[in-house]
Amino acid sequence: MYCKEDYDEQFMQTKKDEITHKQFVDLFITCLKNDSFKIAILIYTLYLNPQVDMDEKMMDILMASLRDSNYF
Repeated sequence: MYCKEDYDEQFMQTKKDEITHKQFVDLFITCLKNDSFKIAILIYTLYLNPQVDMDEKMMDILMASLRDSNYF
């Protein structure tokens, strides 16, 4: 189910120094699975290294999330 509430402002206010890299990766995947693309893109661009973090499994999740999205 899609939630119309955007949490990007709350995410931007979160202290990022208290979040581990592994938690950012997990949060990225969770956001993708729940149509929270704004936050997923923020995490991807600001906190992940695509050459290191983006593996085949994560790419499959991204593609499945895009295909199954309400916005597709």
